Amino acid sequence: MKNKITCKIPNTIKTIESYSFAMSESLETLIIDSENIVIGSKAFHGCQKLKNVIITKTNIQLGDKVFDKCEELNPIQLPKDFNNVDQLNGIEIKKVEIGKCGEECIYTIDEENKLLSFYGSGAMTSIDSTLTEQQRNQITNITISSSITMIGDNLFDSFVNVQIINYDGLNEPICTEKTFGNI
Repeated sequence: MKNKITCKIPNTIKTIESYSFAMSESLETLIIDSENIVIGSKAFHGCQKLKNVIITKTNIQLGDKVFDKCEELNPIQLPKDFNNVDQLNGIEIKKVEIGKCGEECIYTIDEENKLLSFYGSGAMTSIDSTLTEQQRNQITNITISSSITMIGDNLFDSFVNVQIINYDGLNEPICTEKTFGNI
């Protein structure tokens, strides 16, 4: 079995050439965290394990069929203020709230499904303060990606209505009894 890979494209990258990641057998999660980026045609063509794509910025330019033949792909998660959806050429999308929760980690909130999801790699140390109390109270499900390796203390204290926490990892993330506080 191939490793599952999370790839975060930082703001320093401004171009992803055509076919750059094509036919990857391991890429599972892609976080595009770059403003003013140009992504070439079929850059992720045929990535058979690619499930999660999160675009955190609003100013990107996509070539033709960027995610062509990515059979496992969930709806692409975009910031609520992303307006240029025509360039996604019929790919299913979901507009979500996006924020930071560590140096290399982000979260998305799907308010419709009351789902808080964490992506990225390394330590999940905090949830930025842009989450309102109402948003925290609405969350009933939390999903943590397999590349998260540490969960900070008291991180979920204010999420009082959580019923389900899913962790996609093969190994358990490092956490303490304080991590899940009120849950």
